[in-house]
Amino acid sequence: MSSNMRTVFLCFNLYTSCLLICSSQLCLAGDTLNTSQKILGNETLTNLVSDGKIFELGFFTPSNNGGSQRYLGIWYHMQELSQQPQKQTVVWVANRDNPVAVDSTGVFQIAENGNLVVVDTSGNAKRYWSSNSNSKIKDSSSFSPKNRTMKLMDSGNLVLYDDENMVVKLWESFENPTDTFLPGMKMDRNLSLTSWRKDDDPGSGDFSFMMEQTGGNRFIILKRDHINWESEECGKLEAKFDELEDISFEVYNLLTNFSLLNSTKRYDNTRLFLDSKGVIQLVENLFGGELLVRWKQPNTKCLRYNECGYFSSCNGNDNDEVCKCLPGFYNDYSGEGNSSLQDLAGCKRRQLASCTGNGTAFLNLTKIKTGRPGIKVTAAYEENCTSMCLGMCPRCQAYSYAPLHTDQQQHDLNPSNCWIWTQSLTTLKEEYTNWDYDRRLVVLVDKSDLGMHLMIILHIFHIFFIQCRHVGNCGFHHPPHI
Repeated sequence: MSSNMRTVFLCFNLYTSCLLICSSQLCLAGDTLNTSQKILGNETLTNLVSDGKIFELGFFTPSNNGGSQRYLGIWYHMQELSQQPQKQTVVWVANRDNPVAVDSTGVFQIAENGNLVVVDTSGNAKRYWSSNSNSKIKDSSSFSPKNRTMKLMDSGNLVLYDDENMVVKLWESFENPTDTFLPGMKMDRNLSLTSWRKDDDPGSGDFSFMMEQTGGNRFIILKRDHINWESEECGKLEAKFDELEDISFEVYNLLTNFSLLNSTKRYDNTRLFLDSKGVIQLVENLFGGELLVRWKQPNTKCLRYNECGYFSSCNGNDNDEVCKCLPGFYNDYSGEGNSSLQDLAGCKRRQLASCTGNGTAFLNLTKIKTGRPGIKVTAAYEENCTSMCLGMCPRCQAYSYAPLHTDQQQHDLNPSNCWIWTQSLTTLKEEYTNWDYDRRLVVLVDKSDLGMHLMIILHIFHIFFIQCRHVGNCGFHHPPHI
């Protein structure tokens, strides 16, 4: 065989070997993309994989949708050498509400104007999504889209840079999330998560997770425009974080980009995501695609916002009676205290409190939680808090008092121990033990209502026993646990 033939044969073998290698997932396009490159919707070989092979960017088709729609997204990179079946876990979607049809050719690239875009190159030039990143450029004279570079980080963040040296950030997926919050992101009032429409449909769903917009340091889940769950006020290192009832220390540290504990190791392979049913979950990805749920909210029906309506308590431990009107209150559907409440408005007062010493009583409820108070002030003694409530009658619905402790005075610049509710009581949850310092809820009622329905109260609220005096101490207390 001549030397020329050997050379041709060697080149043919080398070409064939390259084709064989590139037929596997090992042949990928690295972690960066410039203006001359593109990711093709029907070609996985052009996908980007982060440097540490943690995340992958490309087009995907959700399971169980028949393969009719394609989306550009980021998911955990599936390890080539794994012997375990692996599930694709998507953490970000670009064109979630505008999928590419299966008979079209979707392309992801840096457009001529410098934006990241998902477009159709099959002839109709349709644009499915754009990053709209040019709005961040303050000086139009520096506009240089030809030098732009995009990089997929090991954190899962997709970043568009204004220069080849990757110094000036124009856009990043961490500031434009879908349903997932990854370590390294920071939750502020400009950021929100929106659930998928269904488990196999990335379209924008009904639920959103965000910080409260009115200035309070708490987190909420909305169902469309209505609150579905809300956390307690949080934000201090000394605050009490209950792993079961509210925002845990671990979750708050993640949401604030490690403001409480500057350690990221405990968050390896974890993510916070809002599922299609409106539950926010902190999960850990285990080997083989299994998930370990480390925290979620709302974790019971009773923690959903106002699940039983106004002035109605919720007990998730009682299978027969989940919702009950408070003593002295009623609902139009089922009489005093019945559990089958149909009216979302919940329960009503039979009459307004008389606002006089002889005609007013208080329900003294322990181990019960309600929504946020309208007023929080400091009071030396409980009698002062009671007087404030009576002075605001009939606007005052309830109050709660707890003595100020030394650690509160040391760590809180504005400690408040007298809380007053001036609106209808919402989200009343029984068997709640997370309020600090044995805080009780004291509800203002008209004493005649309690007298008329005392036997019904005793039957319905079997978890309480009654202690009655005139003003201030008609109380319901839990008996000691045996």
